[in-house]
Amino acid sequence: MKSNLIILIYLFLFFSCKKKEDDPQPPKPDEITYQTDFSDLSWNTYSNTRYTSSYESESYKIRLDTTNWMADEFAPYVDQLDYTYYMQVDVKFSLDNDTKLAHAGFSYNYVDTANYCIMSICTNGTFYAYQKTNSQFKILFYNTVSKDLIKGSEQTNTIALRQYENSQEIFFNGVSQGNLPFAKERGYRKVGLCVLADQQLYTPFSTTFDNFVIKKIY
Repeated sequence: MKSNLIILIYLFLFFSCKKKEDDPQPPKPDEITYQTDFSDLSWNTYSNTRYTSSYESESYKIRLDTTNWMADEFAPYVDQLDYTYYMQVDVKFSLDNDTKLAHAGFSYNYVDTANYCIMSICTNGTFYAYQKTNSQFKILFYNTVSKDLIKGSEQTNTIALRQYENSQEIFFNGVSQGNLPFAKERGYRKVGLCVLADQQLYTPFSTTFDNFVIKKIY
């Protein structure tokens, strides 16, 4: 009788442990691999007749003074970003003429000037994204309206992007804008920030960026 009881206890413990091993494990949380409030002054600064990148009150500012132009700056450490990732930044526009438009956002999956992606928000509450591969453009989103963006100059929006293995997900102020199929290409990539001028409704403008973060997705 005693031996039977021991066997029953053993079987109970065995199957209890096995059940715990077989239970689905919670996903591993994202790991912060880089973040800055720009107080470390580690990003490049640049100035010419078209644009200027500089520091201002522990934030990073890019000013654009010409139309039909894009200026971008890349995170100083992330020259070897070869994993699925999440990135986020706070964006605030300052327009010289509030009746005009301005664009700013992420330059990402960057290899060279012929191979990269752009995701940009606009002061009119729209956003767009495109991919450039071997100098050929593919539109991912085109002037899409988002109720989750705060319109206008001197307004701050928190924008984010998750690059999975086979899709991308965009967030504005914590709200997902949905997924789109997009396979991450293997190999090292750069990510950073960009500003773009609207050709028809151009005005000189500045964009202030703050609280930039990159996380590794498991």
